[in-house]
Amino acid sequence: MGPLGRGLPHTHAANVALVALDRPLLLRLSGGDWMEHGSALIPAGTRHELDPQQARCAVMYADIHAPCWQAMQPGQNPLSELPLDAALRSSLIEVAECATWTPELEHQLGTRLIASLGTPSTARSRLQIALDDYLQQSPDLTLDGLAARMQLSTSRVQHLFLKELGVSYKRVQHWVRFRGAIQAMGQWGTLTDAALEGGFSDSSHFSNAFRSMFGVSARGAGILQGSFRLWTTPW
Repeated sequence: MGPLGRGLPHTHAANVALVALDRPLLLRLSGGDWMEHGSALIPAGTRHELDPQQARCAVMYADIHAPCWQAMQPGQNPLSELPLDAALRSSLIEVAECATWTPELEHQLGTRLIASLGTPSTARSRLQIALDDYLQQSPDLTLDGLAARMQLSTSRVQHLFLKELGVSYKRVQHWVRFRGAIQAMGQWGTLTDAALEGGFSDSSHFSNAFRSMFGVSARGAGILQGSFRLWTTPW
């Protein structure tokens, strides 16, 4: 959450919910017209551009292997506005402005996220189950390793990514590496160092992959040591 400028066209590997905190954001899907929104849900694999106009915006991702909310399961259609987004926006603003994460704040935000996005589905595909199990035991995602776990060919697993999750294996691998790098940044000093340790071949590889995934640089996203907070939540 924070002030964001206009990003380049990009494609996420996970469903993303957007909530404008100060004024409506501008959104363009797959080369269409710019539209003004108070909130939106963008499915994984959907190419889009986002312009919060330098205002604060909450960008909430659901890990594609284990989505947290019903509306953020793979294969969802775009939503132009989230249900009950005014109450959700109020809670997100409180989180953005609070100095301390409290159980009361956690409960309120969790309740309003569920009201807007629904409870998670218990039904998961074979690929989602295998991904979840694999990533609990390995910090990185490899196609050969996942295919061996599923007892399928690598080409079949690549097909399942596109069919069931709507994105390629490579984009999900990058997503996993970015998530791990952000979590490990305190240990390695900078996000780039952590990303290199996590599997990106060099800083150029990391930077290009980051812009392709998020539409901005890591600096533009505000992900720098000392400039962001990580909270562990139960949802």
